[in-house]
Amino acid sequence: PLQGQPVNDICETAIEISVVSDLGFTCITGNNFLAEPEAFNNGCGIGDFPTVWFKVNTDWVAALMNIHVKNAEFEAPTITIFRLVSDCSALQPVGLTLSQLPCIVGSAGNAEAMGTEVGGGEIYYIAISSLNHQGGAFDLCVSTVGNASMCVVSRDIEIVSRSETG
Repeated sequence: PLQGQPVNDICETAIEISVVSDLGFTCITGNNFLAEPEAFNNGCGIGDFPTVWFKVNTDWVAALMNIHVKNAEFEAPTITIFRLVSDCSALQPVGLTLSQLPCIVGSAGNAEAMGTEVGGGEIYYIAISSLNHQGGAFDLCVSTVGNASMCVVSRDIEIVSRSETG
């Protein structure tokens, strides 16, 4: 890398974030200042503005991923997620949130993508960029929710006493 260039400037050198389903957010500090734009683009401008990469290996029960970028030194942080197919030259874009958005642009230094559907035992890459800005430091928080935690599908309830008759 060039002097000052972030180590995770490309997919192949993404910084790994260790996440365990249902144990809350794992947060790390990132920085995309002096990072290069990507060779491809999307609606969030990752091909036009500095972009850095993070890697999440989902555990076997993961069903949803939540991502929050906060305290960014720039106005509009962006979030894009890709699922690894074979290597970094074969990444599949993942629709964010239940709305299946291709990417998310934040405001006031914050962006979040909550409730993105993911598969258990897979590898995901998160690309963070700064729309219309040279970038800077930010906090990235990621969590996954296991499929057993998403909803209660059946529960046996036994009434053992009542306070009123009936």
